Amino acid sequence: LLSTVCLAAQGLGPQDAGQNPKARNLQVRGRVLGTDGVALAGVRVHIGDPGKVTTAEVLAMAGPTTAADGTFQLPWQWLPDAPWEEYALLVAQKGHASLRLWLQHQQLPAEGSSMPLDLGDLVLDKGQRFVGRLRGGDGKPVAGAIVTATDLVQERLGGMSTQVCSTRSNDAGIFDLPCAQPSGLALEVHAEGHYRLRRQPIAAGTPLELDLQPSGRIEGVVEHDGKPVPNAYIHATFETGGTETGRSDANGAFRLDVAYRGRWRLHAHVVQGQKPLQGDSKLGDGAAKGIVVALQSPSADDVERKLLVKAVAKGTGAPVRAFRAVAAWGENPAEPWLRHNLRAQIAQAKPATTGELAVGGPAEEGPAGVLYVVAKGHAPLLQKDVAWSSEQQTVTVELEPEASLTGTVRDPATGQPVAGAVVSAVEAGTPDWQPEPVPAAAEDLVKTAADGTFRLGELGEGEWLVHVRAEGRPGIEPMPVTLQKQEARTGLVFDAPAGGVVAGKLVGEPIGAGWRVSLEPVGGGQSFYGSPMHWGGGGRFFFTEFDDGVVSAAGTSQTVAADGSFRFTGVALGHYTLQLQLPRSPRAGQGLTLPIESFRVRAAGVQRDFDMQGDVVRSLRGRVTFPAAATAAENLVVIAEAAGSTDPWQHQGAPAGGRAAVGRDGTFAIAVVPGRYRLSVYDLQLGILVARTKAVTVKATDATCDIAVPLVAVTIECKPAASATMALFDRLELRAVLAADKEQGNAVDLDDQYDMGAGILLEPGATSVQLALPHGDFAVFARSQAMRLRVKDEGPSGSLGRVELSVPGDGKTAFAIEVAAPPTIAEADPVDEKPADEKGKDDGGR
Repeated sequence: LLSTVCLAAQGLGPQDAGQNPKARNLQVRGRVLGTDGVALAGVRVHIGDPGKVTTAEVLAMAGPTTAADGTFQLPWQWLPDAPWEEYALLVAQKGHASLRLWLQHQQLPAEGSSMPLDLGDLVLDKGQRFVGRLRGGDGKPVAGAIVTATDLVQERLGGMSTQVCSTRSNDAGIFDLPCAQPSGLALEVHAEGHYRLRRQPIAAGTPLELDLQPSGRIEGVVEHDGKPVPNAYIHATFETGGTETGRSDANGAFRLDVAYRGRWRLHAHVVQGQKPLQGDSKLGDGAAKGIVVALQSPSADDVERKLLVKAVAKGTGAPVRAFRAVAAWGENPAEPWLRHNLRAQIAQAKPATTGELAVGGPAEEGPAGVLYVVAKGHAPLLQKDVAWSSEQQTVTVELEPEASLTGTVRDPATGQPVAGAVVSAVEAGTPDWQPEPVPAAAEDLVKTAADGTFRLGELGEGEWLVHVRAEGRPGIEPMPVTLQKQEARTGLVFDAPAGGVVAGKLVGEPIGAGWRVSLEPVGGGQSFYGSPMHWGGGGRFFFTEFDDGVVSAAGTSQTVAADGSFRFTGVALGHYTLQLQLPRSPRAGQGLTLPIESFRVRAAGVQRDFDMQGDVVRSLRGRVTFPAAATAAENLVVIAEAAGSTDPWQHQGAPAGGRAAVGRDGTFAIAVVPGRYRLSVYDLQLGILVARTKAVTVKATDATCDIAVPLVAVTIECKPAASATMALFDRLELRAVLAADKEQGNAVDLDDQYDMGAGILLEPGATSVQLALPHGDFAVFARSQAMRLRVKDEGPSGSLGRVELSVPGDGKTAFAIEVAAPPTIAEADPVDEKPADEKGKDDGGR
């Protein structure tokens, strides 16, 4: 039933999915906690298209919820041809800020693996209810509009899961958002036949009486060879704002809203059998009817090229019927990076069964490639300078007989064999932090037999590193082995010690719900555990398959029991730090890790109480004040960055670290562990940092750091440059060098070619805006999405206008930014070949 509901929400029926040979039936699991670490039961969980099912509708469903321990497991039918926007995990409960997690961004299990997609712990913040009203241009209520509140903190500063809440307006135009963040939100309204409306930032208390303006629709049909094409994806890209997406119906007809002002272009695509069809419309402007988007079959240049690979045994010429192969074209990294990348791909490739296999060819004719081929009983082959041309689309490769390794894995203390250990080999020189590829099928793993013996084949001439992993035992140093062609090396012996046990109990402080502990090697080095989805402790990833027959990985941490107890087995002897990992809000930035104690693990292991008295999370509190011009305090976020860290984005965006939204009264509180921090203040409206502090030390008690932000009221006026026509633009983007950073000699790239994606939204028709800016140097750019209207090559985004200013500088507080004329976008040729003195003139291209 759930699968049917999910598919219906995506605009697909079970029949559509069942007929798709690429569909995969997966399982998604996780656990939902509050910010206090307590498991949340009864939370609604749903997989679907957030553009078609709202948070309010998820709350009203009779579908699955989390269990008493906060866990859930959902079926998910993944259709790889569907747009990524259709697959989101929606998590909602009244009283908490709801979550949206795009599943396409996660690492899918290997093809053929039964391992579920484990999302781990999902933390929900406390939520806020927002109520507002929508009216149309005629003053009447707008019903059925989708209203979405998105966490602007995460949108600007990053995060895998996003706190999003959505609902529909009722017949009176009233909308009720049941579970959003209390501040720092971007509100977007989507109503049929109206321009999309976006307001940001908003907070509790912001008036939400919103007026929508009618815009009309774009209507037409998708055709191929004069016949309508049903179920095609349609994307409208607009000069300002964003995109609008839809599907053609059974008659090939479509209808999209004119969601944003300015010009637009439509792109349609569909896959029929193995043949991708796609096409673009001419440029449009405003409402339109009778638009025909003609899909074109792939041209000779666009068609997916294939190289047919045939394999034979070297010396005999006998065909090798079963093998795997992948190819890489153009510039490729040096070995062993190249081999590693190809090994990762080939682990998932489907094998040939008839002695020949088609692999992907080059994007265009000309560049040479490399071919990587593996087959049972043969050495792996990396063949360089492989050519593809319209005349030569087949290559025959000769495979050498394999070299092999035979040996035993034993316990050095008892001499007893170790059964079930996983043995693998990688080319020498492979970076130690590179993950080992996951085999496509569990049976491809090489494991020791009951007597501890193993045979590792499919090796070639050269230097190899042999790895051994065993459940409940620490990883051992890889053994280097040099092999000759067809060599059968025997007698290898690997000692896999049982490792130590680290067990005990956290005492001295109340145990918090949702706490986890991990062991991290002091000074880095190889950890005794790895994880398939998270880097941890400087250790490399490794994958194992044990009694349940599922390809899985050992975890880097474990949950602390209610009495504070925990237990690690198979710990490599050495020096470790026991670390406590605490639940953290999705918008609060980096995870919070508290070091408890360092110790050495010897053969006898460690089993005792760990006193964490005083080792608790502290609060770094303060108040933001404005000595001169003020801004809305709830538009600010304070970020605590470890003092002395070097963040490459610290001048362009915001530093990484724990963060907290500022309250309406200017107060903030960030959970930190003892240490030295530098605080930065980020303005959600401006999209820049507006203040930095000196280092603050947090010791055994909470710390206070008030921040005075001297702001100056500045007016930016937009006016046309050379002509009377000014291009449409949707926002002003700022780049800044704060006065304090300038005094320290820090520079910032003020180039306009890279669009940071942030900025001040202007009301339609507005030509001036008043801002509260800190002391420093600024560049302001007028931005639009015009370059995205090109058919093939978007090119650099650039800007439509630019002004540089210094605050307070010479005391000037009013500046003008000259905005260019509407850029010319060719109907079909994406390359603007006009002379430089003609570029930017409107020659009727719109």
